[in-house]
Amino acid sequence: MKVEVALEGQLEEAVAQKEEANAEKDRAVREAVRKTKAEEHQHYATVVEGEKAKAATLQSRLDDARKVTTSLQNQSVTDAREAMRCSRAAYQSAK
Repeated sequence: MKVEVALEGQLEEAVAQKEEANAEKDRAVREAVRKTKAEEHQHYATVVEGEKAKAATLQSRLDDARKVTTSLQNQSVTDAREAMRCSRAAYQSAK
């Protein structure tokens, strides 16, 4: 009888230790997952920030290129009009 009681006590203690070990393992896993998610978030936040900076630079370059293109087109139109005026003036003076 005493042996059974002692064994039952040891069994209960072993089960309690096992449950505590499982709980500790679960806490460690949750903490590791939380830490990994935070690191991942930080990494991707940095990546996104870099991509936004690249996109802003690219947009700025595109805007500059559009301005240059528009300026060249306007200059071409102005030059064509001036050439027509000169041609008319030369034709009129030749008469």
